Amino acid sequence: MSAFHSRIYFLCPHCKKAPRTLPGHLRTACMKGSSEEDIRATVIQAKKEMADFSHTGRFWEYQTIREICGAANPLASLLEEMTRKGLVVRNVPPLLPAPTCIPQSSTRVAERATPDAERAPAALEPEPESVSDDSSEENYQSSGGPNWTSDVRVEMARKGLYKKHSIAHPLLQGFFVYLSVDLGNKRSKQEVENVSRFMFFMDPNEPSLSFVREVEKVREYFNVLTHTQLAKQTVLNYWKSLKRFMRYTITSTSLQSKDKTLYMDCKDFIDPLDGIRAGMSKKVNKELTQKRYRGYGKEKLPADCVAILDLAKTDFLALIGKLQGPAAVSGELLEKSDRLLILYYLEAIIMLKLLQRPGVVTNMTVEEWQGRTRFPEGSCIAVKEHKTAASQIAEVPLTTDQDLWFSLYFNHIRPVMLQGSRSGDDATAEGQFCVSSSGRPIHNPCNDLYRLHAKYKVPPVSSGDARMAFETAAKNLPELERNAVARLLGHTPETAEKHYRMRTPADAFLAQRLVENITGKTQ
Repeated sequence: MSAFHSRIYFLCPHCKKAPRTLPGHLRTACMKGSSEEDIRATVIQAKKEMADFSHTGRFWEYQTIREICGAANPLASLLEEMTRKGLVVRNVPPLLPAPTCIPQSSTRVAERATPDAERAPAALEPEPESVSDDSSEENYQSSGGPNWTSDVRVEMARKGLYKKHSIAHPLLQGFFVYLSVDLGNKRSKQEVENVSRFMFFMDPNEPSLSFVREVEKVREYFNVLTHTQLAKQTVLNYWKSLKRFMRYTITSTSLQSKDKTLYMDCKDFIDPLDGIRAGMSKKVNKELTQKRYRGYGKEKLPADCVAILDLAKTDFLALIGKLQGPAAVSGELLEKSDRLLILYYLEAIIMLKLLQRPGVVTNMTVEEWQGRTRFPEGSCIAVKEHKTAASQIAEVPLTTDQDLWFSLYFNHIRPVMLQGSRSGDDATAEGQFCVSSSGRPIHNPCNDLYRLHAKYKVPPVSSGDARMAFETAAKNLPELERNAVARLLGHTPETAEKHYRMRTPADAFLAQRLVENITGKTQ
């Protein structure tokens, strides 16, 4: 009988998974491109955390459990304590079930600064930190990758800038309700987490509004963020989240009646906060200029933008052929990588050939697909939610062949992907047209576009590159054709008033034919 060989699985601090070998996982995934020294330091820290967990994390005090059971929201308190002790809780929903009753227990002193906690319908708890914004969780990876997935995140973690308070705290929970319900912000959880990290830096013990009296430390926080080499726009986004939180506190809570002094301090804090931004805007503009400089003379031609579609078309059509005809196979019989190739190719059509922003891919719903308008040339999908949704409807005109491809994906590939859905994802994913291999809604189709280019080893092209290339090429076209391309691009109302003259859905097909012509003329 063979000897028993045990293996200790160490937790990756980035993706919160326990791979078979942590060093190999870090080198090929979460810390790809980082130095061996950084990887060794991360492994040593993971081993230390495992030793601490074995020594202390497995043990619970009875009194702690009693306090959790007597808390205002026992489930949120339990999750918070489990995370603190080193456990990883998966698939935590954005909104936890509301407690059925409120025990009679004493509240913390900081409640005097808690604005309108009673407005929150349920408690929030953060999901584990992820090192990347997964979209479709595909198998093949490129040798390169976004720069921020390695050194910058390691530096942020080393400085403790990812540490945050539980967003189930009433002070933060009320802010979440304000963003998601009052403002209809779909990224409300991210903004709340930004503020939670800021508050942890200001006071690791508990979220409070006392930071409004510590302007120097607030400036220090944003300086520390800047020195970690975060993108200047990202630092500005942290500032915007804090500014929105202050606006919520001042205008949408009863803080004025509860604590007049603190309310006035919050109002007085706005001027120093605006002063902190003064230097940020200049840094952001300089960063954008430097990006333009790096791309100066390297503008993409329309033919470059659709090159990946030409390269991958043979493989794509071969897979599509398997899904139709007398010898058609089920989508389940295709390899996972083949199903993903079909999804990526269709996303690339929307972003690179039809010149739509990534938000169109993210937000296109099953209802919009089934309600598409049909024409002799094909069909046209109207997407309500996208970047300029307040003033326009995004149009996705498909030829007859493209309509067939999207139909085959919808009927054969998408149902298989939905089978991998996890608890809590089903309700959202069921309504989305594009879903990942794990059955989740796709949050960042740009990642899929990057991976498709990497698979065929061609320089990546973004949807922004494609839009700029075709817009530039269209400047030399007659006015009617130029307006058609402008319409497909979905310009702002101001631009529309200057250039748009067409208003019927059928005109979108003219724009698509013009895109084909531009591609051929510029090759």
